[in-house]
Amino acid sequence: MVSVSSVSPRARALRLGAVAATASVVLGAGMVAAPAPAHADVLGDIAGAILNNGAAQGVLSTWGIDACGNGAKGSAGKADCTQGTGNGVAVVLPGTIKVIPLNQAKPEGSAKVIGSGTQFALAQTGGNATAISYLPLSLATAGASGGRTAMSFALIGMANAWTTDSTTVSDGVLNVVKITVPGIKSVSCFGMLTAAYAEDAGACVNVLGTFDGKLNLTKSLPELQLGLTNPVGAFMNPQDVLTEFIGNVFSGNEFNPATLFTDDIARLSIGGDNLLALTSDYGLQPISNTSGAIALSWLGGTIYLMPAVTVNGKIAANALGLPKFDLDGLGDMNKIVPTLRTGKIKTPVLGTTVDGLDTGSVTSGLGTQQLTSSSLASPSTATSSPATRSRGTGADLDGAASSDEVTTDPVTTDPVKVDPVTEGGTSSEKAPSDDAVVN
Repeated sequence: MVSVSSVSPRARALRLGAVAATASVVLGAGMVAAPAPAHADVLGDIAGAILNNGAAQGVLSTWGIDACGNGAKGSAGKADCTQGTGNGVAVVLPGTIKVIPLNQAKPEGSAKVIGSGTQFALAQTGGNATAISYLPLSLATAGASGGRTAMSFALIGMANAWTTDSTTVSDGVLNVVKITVPGIKSVSCFGMLTAAYAEDAGACVNVLGTFDGKLNLTKSLPELQLGLTNPVGAFMNPQDVLTEFIGNVFSGNEFNPATLFTDDIARLSIGGDNLLALTSDYGLQPISNTSGAIALSWLGGTIYLMPAVTVNGKIAANALGLPKFDLDGLGDMNKIVPTLRTGKIKTPVLGTTVDGLDTGSVTSGLGTQQLTSSSLASPSTATSSPATRSRGTGADLDGAASSDEVTTDPVTTDPVKVDPVTEGGTSSEKAPSDDAVVN
């Protein structure tokens, strides 16, 4: 038997990306159709025409699938589209889908779409999924399984609520090939007024693309985030959006338009991986991914303030984080002068950054200069050399030296003439001694 199972974070992220991409295409089509109200639900009409006729319902029931499109006749088993007037599809699947539908299980659960926007609802194994959206520029998706509940609402924007288990697809006869499609547990909101709830996954709300709140129940320690965001941040740095999206896909991070398409002015995180964090995409940035935004160094040791943390897949400085200490090089007397260093400063103006402060470039070498100067004044320079004592001044030998006599400076070793007047006294005061004359 060949079994293909893909439940890795990367696969889950790819599935989330596929859902988001599909939703964006559908939403984009709705945006194009918006200027013509009479045709605003063209996709819904097409889906309804395909899914709501008797022939299609007979084929789908063979595989144990209930599905419908928006419209007055949009109802099939436990899939309900009767309250949808826009572009909506509701699907109820069995827990295992057989390509050759022999003894195919019946679908369990309920899926419902409501409103004039674009919706998609998926249910299986007893789940209850409801997607509600109004106005053409609105998208709501919901998925639930295992008896859990998921609901999403969007009014000009996007809301996603998913709490599904893995789905198995087999050949249905020999069970030689089995493909396991991973489930999704995630919520995301972004737009003028959006909200979502998924049991065992979390909840979110977003207002005007500026006020963002999210409860994440998928982490070992639940996390609550409250954010004030810049809704045009993505337009300032479109290349960063693509980079972040690709990074999230390959790292397994969930798709979250509220953080992908915006910049955080301020975000408070309670619980989760960081326990307590206050971060921003603006202001001081971390010096490195493992240090902090401010570094105070002295005698080889360093204290990092505003340590770096990861929030929603982005590295940021935590204004509420405990300091980090790097004391591996503590005790280096060549670094006696304290230094201050900061990371770059990011501004909201087109994502421009300003270089941080670094006092180390100004004070470097001051400590070593002080030590070098003091080392020159060694005890050996305080006494005279033997040559000086033997060829000293008249004061040293109780007499005046010859005017041609030279001696050696113990520090500079340059020849120095000895003035018998200044060194040995004036000629009127002291007469040269016979013992002091050097032939």
